[in-house]
Amino acid sequence: MKYLNKKQQENYIKNYFKEKNINYSFNNDIFEIENNFILSLGKNIHNDDKETFIIYPWNDINKFIEMIIYRLKIKETTRIYARDTNVLIENINKKHREFINENHILECPPFKNKICSVTLYYKDDIIGLGIFTKYRDDVELKRLVFKKGYSVVGGTSKIIKNFNKHFKEYKNIITFSDNNLGNGNVYNKLGFKLIDDVKEQIVWYNPEFNKKFTDVSLVRIGADRLLVWHPQYIPFGIGEDLPNNQEIVKMYGFIPIYDAGYKKWIKEC
Repeated sequence: MKYLNKKQQENYIKNYFKEKNINYSFNNDIFEIENNFILSLGKNIHNDDKETFIIYPWNDINKFIEMIIYRLKIKETTRIYARDTNVLIENINKKHREFINENHILECPPFKNKICSVTLYYKDDIIGLGIFTKYRDDVELKRLVFKKGYSVVGGTSKIIKNFNKHFKEYKNIITFSDNNLGNGNVYNKLGFKLIDDVKEQIVWYNPEFNKKFTDVSLVRIGADRLLVWHPQYIPFGIGEDLPNNQEIVKMYGFIPIYDAGYKKWIKEC
């Protein structure tokens, strides 16, 4: 789907809610939906009482809408019990990446320091998975994904328990929740403890090419490497009196946008 600007997002969502008879109010870029959820169009807001989602220009609006209608139970899910699934410890490969891209609201990242996928199968099909990677001396639960339209009761616990069973050398599991996608309370319910809450970060976004990267990546990697894909980019190299990284990316159509940050969670294995 073509990525939409803020006004196009607003009209798209209003038309969808009207078609589905979903009650909402809209004011100053913020939708309040069925008195349960908040959907913000690029405005960083925090609400401890209501699940809050923030959509940015680079997000797939269809995936956001789909996530919300499942949360509102407008679209029913098929319930499966984890005890009825089979679990396999697998090397991460193409099928796991395809499953993530199809069923997770965020795109599949490149997995560095891979350990495994703990994969749940139901009738020979993947119904859920957890991707685990090394994180310093601990392990990170990098992605936790279940098939759209399904609720796997006890699925997350089964994934974590099976990882602990096969990889006893790790003491802690670390995971991160995106503040753009809710409050992260699911990890609290799973026994994770909140150890950090980073409120906002700069994301550099180019609306013409729908490309983005964080300010942290810009500092660590530099503009020359991050813009190598750009058809008109001419590397600046190293020398005196050159523009800094932020000045360079602005020359090539990137604008700074503040996201809502993230939470860091930890659980003993």
